[in-house]
Amino acid sequence: MELTTAIRALSSLKEPSKVTLFIDSRYMQRGITKWTPSRLAKNWRGSNGMLLNQYLWKELLAAANPYQIT
Repeated sequence: MELTTAIRALSSLKEPSKVTLFIDSRYMQRGITKWTPSRLAKNWRGSNGMLLNQYLWKELLAAANPYQIT
């Protein structure tokens, strides 16, 4: 749910800009700051194989790409 909400919010923006993303989910916070860089380096694989919600994380990264997010 949190991932989908962030994707929708970023997708609704019209122009590239600075964006402050307020999140209260530890899953989202860790995913954005810690897990995603290592997932990219490991081709989206974890110790147990393919990662859960991989398609949503990829969609979030694509939606976030044009923006400077803090």
